[in-house]
Amino acid sequence: MTTHELAAMLDHLRTAFAFGLSKPAVGELEAVGAAFRDGPDQSVKDFLKAIRAARAPVATAKGKSAVDVPAVIERVRAVRREELAAEAVSGELGTLNNAQLKQVLLAFDVKATTKIADNLFRARQLLAATPTTPGVPEPAVASPDTAMVDRGVETYNRLRDTKGISIPDLQAEFKPVQTYPKSVVEDIAIRVGYSPERTREETFEMLLTNLERIKRNEYRAEVIMNDV
Repeated sequence: MTTHELAAMLDHLRTAFAFGLSKPAVGELEAVGAAFRDGPDQSVKDFLKAIRAARAPVATAKGKSAVDVPAVIERVRAVRREELAAEAVSGELGTLNNAQLKQVLLAFDVKATTKIADNLFRARQLLAATPTTPGVPEPAVASPDTAMVDRGVETYNRLRDTKGISIPDLQAEFKPVQTYPKSVVEDIAIRVGYSPERTREETFEMLLTNLERIKRNEYRAEVIMNDV
C-alpha cells in the first residue's frame, strides 16, 4: 500500500463512519488523509522507515552532521562520470532532508524549491545527466508553461474533489492533459505529490489511474454507507 492509497482509505473510513464519529475525530481523519495525499506517493513501509530515521538519535562528531553531504555530492559526480552505479546514490539521496538536498542542488548550480519532493526529483535527475564537454555550455532547457501547469493541476484537483463523477467522464475531462509537453506533465505530477521518473505517457497514466482509484474507492464507500 502507498501513502496516497492510505489517504484514500482514511477518506473512505471518514465518510463511511462519520455518523458515529465526533466532529473533532472527523476533522482529524480529514487532516491526516490530506497530509498523506499532499506528500509524495511512496510505500507505507518506506514512509515509516523515514519517520523512524527522523526520530532516531543523530550521531554527531565534533558538531558535524551525521550525513556527509559533501561525500554524497562527490558520489553524484562519480555517477555523472559513469564511475558509479546510479541506483545506490539514488537511494542515498532519498534519505536526505530538504536542507541537505538544497546543498546537493547548489553544488550543481540547480535551482532548488521549497518542497522536498521537487528537490529530490531534481537531485535524482542529476544522476541521469550526461556531463558536458569542458568549455561547452549546456543547452538551455525551456521552462514549463506555468499557465498550462496551473491548468493541469486545477483539472486534477477538481476531478479528484468532484463527488459522483463517472470514470468515463473523468477520463474524458482529463484526456487533454495527455497532449501537454513532458515537462508540463512532470510539473503537474510534482505539484500533486509525485516524483515522476518516467516518460510523459507513463506519468499521465499514473495521474489518471490515481484519479480513477480515488473515484472507485469513493463509490465503494458510498455503497457501504447505503448498506449501513
